[in-house]
Amino acid sequence: MKQYSFSISSLSQLADSLQAIKEKEETFHHPLIHIFCTKEISYAEKIRDTLKQYFPDSSILGISTQGATVKGTLQYPAALITFMEFQNVKVHCLHTASKSREENESRISSWLRSIEQPAGLEVWTCSLNEPVPFDKALFEKYPFIPLFGGRAASADLTAPTYILDDTRVYSSGFYFCCYDGPIHIMTHHVLGWVHIGRPLKITGTDGPHTITEIDGKPALDIYRKYLHIHFRLPKKWRIPDQR
Repeated sequence: MKQYSFSISSLSQLADSLQAIKEKEETFHHPLIHIFCTKEISYAEKIRDTLKQYFPDSSILGISTQGATVKGTLQYPAALITFMEFQNVKVHCLHTASKSREENESRISSWLRSIEQPAGLEVWTCSLNEPVPFDKALFEKYPFIPLFGGRAASADLTAPTYILDDTRVYSSGFYFCCYDGPIHIMTHHVLGWVHIGRPLKITGTDGPHTITEIDGKPALDIYRKYLHIHFRLPKKWRIPDQR
């Protein structure tokens, strides 16, 4: 396996970074490229199109994000771009966005069963609330396939989240990448109070324990988006007294 990653703060840096990769002795030929972009859709599309010029045989998956982990810390570049290339491993991709959960389940199950040696399943979604559409039979057939991925995000509540691939941009649904071949994928997660997004500032309160506004926006809008709260909330959110 070969891998490489870099971040950019402007599009003007992209061509130089890609040219440096092309000039490496062991360059990439058929890489899987991820784009984690903090900018709008048109910005991510320009990155994708430039990548395709330098690596026409690549597979590209782009996701909108609030920030990116660069050298072990959460930062806010315009984009983080990662390259991976495997020996004797194929990557199969599928997007599904049916309004019917059953139809999504059926399509994913049929697609996955057609793959010869599934070794890992990467899943991304634009939706904040929709659960990943897996049926029980799928897990019973492939109980040891590592499952990993995440949700597209946006630093601006008014900006749409998105996923893009080689040719299209998606604003809804699920995007799957299945790694097919003789590889072992190990997943790991850490629970605790760690940074998972950009800092948000409380800009409005009603008394010592009630937040009404965050970053100049209604607090409930922030809670619904980032805490994935589905039930009806009160007009104000009270902080429990810690004494």
